[in-house]
Amino acid sequence: MKHTCRGFSLLEVLVAFIILSLALAVLMRIFSGGLGNIGAAEHYSRAVAIAESQLAAAGVESPLTEGENAGEVENGYR
Repeated sequence: MKHTCRGFSLLEVLVAFIILSLALAVLMRIFSGGLGNIGAAEHYSRAVAIAESQLAAAGVESPLTEGENAGEVENGYR
């Protein structure tokens, strides 16, 4: 009678865990980079909205005059 063992060896399990951990590390890096990009996109969108409102107000709230106009608005945008 022949006795055969079925299943995985310890080495195979360790290699599988290493591959899984590397894949998870790459996925976490991708997702964290995506979250950083979302924050930057939100920052740029807010800056564009403020700039558009400043341009829309030019000539409406006060008469247009020759020269430059500078200042700081909400959240430190200049």
